[in-house]
Amino acid sequence: MEFVDSDHVGMASGLLNTARGGANALVLAVFGAGLASVVQAGVDDRALAGQVAAGDLSGGDRAFLVGHYTTAWQVVLWAVAGACVVAFVVILRLTRPRAAL
Repeated sequence: MEFVDSDHVGMASGLLNTARGGANALVLAVFGAGLASVVQAGVDDRALAGQVAAGDLSGGDRAFLVGHYTTAWQVVLWAVAGACVVAFVVILRLTRPRAAL
């Protein structure tokens, strides 16, 4: 915000808040889709996978569904951890000082 004219601070703030909100919505959608996909791979029923991914474990054998729900969370969280490591490496490489030519 220090590089924005004082007349445009409100507009810049609104732009940043909109970008943050959009990014949050996108991440939530991708996370939910990943969770549902991993559950569906285990239970072989799309409708049941949607229920389980939403936290409703009443559609069958509870222990079976809890196992797949837990596995799905672990897979998705490990994927997020991997994405964070990749982002860290990219940021580290982009922000390191370059050698003089």
